[in-house]
Amino acid sequence: MNKKILILDASAFIGKFFSYLPETEYVTVPEILNEILNEKTRDILETYVQAEKIKIKSPSLESIKKIEHIAKETGDLPYISETDKKLLALALDYKKKKNKVIIVTDDYSIQNIAKKLSVEFVSLFQKGIKYLISWEIYCPACRKKFPPNYTKEICDVCGEKIKRKAVQKKLLGDEKNEKLERTYRKSKRTQR
Repeated sequence: MNKKILILDASAFIGKFFSYLPETEYVTVPEILNEILNEKTRDILETYVQAEKIKIKSPSLESIKKIEHIAKETGDLPYISETDKKLLALALDYKKKKNKVIIVTDDYSIQNIAKKLSVEFVSLFQKGIKYLISWEIYCPACRKKFPPNYTKEICDVCGEKIKRKAVQKKLLGDEKNEKLERTYRKSKRTQR
């Protein structure tokens, strides 16, 4: 197969990314439709879906569970939504079928998990992550440490709000991501 698949987060529609690389297959999850609040953008999205230029797909349950497991390892689980999990799981499903997959998102937690899965991503409005990060969840008052999959916001010992900090950073050097970002910026300039 080896198709080029772009998995689109809500930021892709807000940034109109899907109109810049027409030779690529565009896919998203049904839940993204609920995240597009701007009526004009939503109408454009629905037109593309009806014209079958953007496909709406749901990921496998197996891949969703894998994403949850990875997100627990990285400490990103409390910071990703169900929609985020499904986007990542859909990317994983396509990757298993030997397709070239790129997630279009500005969400740093999605990018962090994608990097852990060796799935490419491109950022539209943000710079994109420079490091693969492992997080530590802790209480700033009593210094209690929690496992990466801890989802409560309040410390069970002292009642203080839980925080997280990066405990391990691995510098990323992703030339492909930079090339795709440059292509997007160039296309955007020519559209003005």
